Amino acid sequence: MNNHYLQVEIATTIPLKTIKFLSSLNINLYEVKISSNKLILKITIEDYNRLKKLINCQKIKDYGLKEQIKKLFQNTIFLYITIVFLVSVFICKNLTAKIIVIHSNPELRNLLTKELASYNIKSLSFKKNYQKIQTIKKEILHKYQEQLEWLEIFREGMNYVVKAQDRIITNIEPMPNYCDVIAKKDGIIKRIVPINGETITDLNKYVREGDTLITGKIIANEEMKTTTCAQGLIYAETWYQISISMPKEEIIKLYTDKKRYNFFIESNNFSWKIFRSRLDKFDTTNNLLLKIGDYKLYLQQEQEYEIKKENLTDKEIISKINEEINLKLKTKLKEDYKILSQKVLKKSINDSTIYMEVFVTVEEQIGMTKQMPLPEEKGDE
Repeated sequence: MNNHYLQVEIATTIPLKTIKFLSSLNINLYEVKISSNKLILKITIEDYNRLKKLINCQKIKDYGLKEQIKKLFQNTIFLYITIVFLVSVFICKNLTAKIIVIHSNPELRNLLTKELASYNIKSLSFKKNYQKIQTIKKEILHKYQEQLEWLEIFREGMNYVVKAQDRIITNIEPMPNYCDVIAKKDGIIKRIVPINGETITDLNKYVREGDTLITGKIIANEEMKTTTCAQGLIYAETWYQISISMPKEEIIKLYTDKKRYNFFIESNNFSWKIFRSRLDKFDTTNNLLLKIGDYKLYLQQEQEYEIKKENLTDKEIISKINEEINLKLKTKLKEDYKILSQKVLKKSINDSTIYMEVFVTVEEQIGMTKQMPLPEEKGDE
């Protein structure tokens, strides 16, 4: 039979004599801890029942199985709450609240909602793993390849969000049977890339807006045989005058080592920080912890920063001027261009601002395809 052990405490200022006394009583000591004014012992419950009749001793711990079971039952409510909490977290992370299909066409929204439901992706269903979602997406795209261009299914909180693009079949316009490539602005021809038709301009030639550069008339032996739609790229040197205004100082944001954490609740109607921010200037980043319906709980990190102003060096000013020139040209010309040269026409500086007018020469594509009337449609000359 297994012994039932207790841990007991005996108040004494003469611990060694007390131990000899216990030994004389045939009290078995399984653990002994000695301090200046007490003894802590591990003994059997039988020895404890004998000993407490002789001296003053106090039970401080019970090693018995029944006592441990009793304590376990005393904590049943705590265990129950813990289990309920863990189950709730599991459900919140894995249960689907609703399916949100984002598309302007209601028929396509209904189609995708029903199709996803057939794969058990619907309200109150458990989420699928990434590989399963990818398989479902491929099967739906294959099944509706005439209706869908692409499809995305991803998890957001407790919801599945579905984005789709329907396939638009456009009728291809037949290529006109007679068109020319003309100049859409003045310039000096620098590069010619003919594709179709006959080039009737030369390199380094100055052309004006509307001049024909590649013709769609096919001529043989000084006689027009047929027509085609001329195509090609014509690059010319063109000119722009660009005005630039920029500060002499640069505002720099310097992050410090100070970070604070907060909880942030957000829904469709409001947002609320649980604790007041304790930093003066800071940027925030939010990490989603939990989403229930339209409510989202974030762990928010606040990173403190300081604002500092620094005067730009001459090299930095030139770099920023070039960036501004490129930005303005890109807005006008998109990307099919390159800068050939630039010259400052006017420059003024006050306490905080630099103003410049810059003359820029650019190589850009000036060819534009224009449909022309057929020769017989011109009428009698």
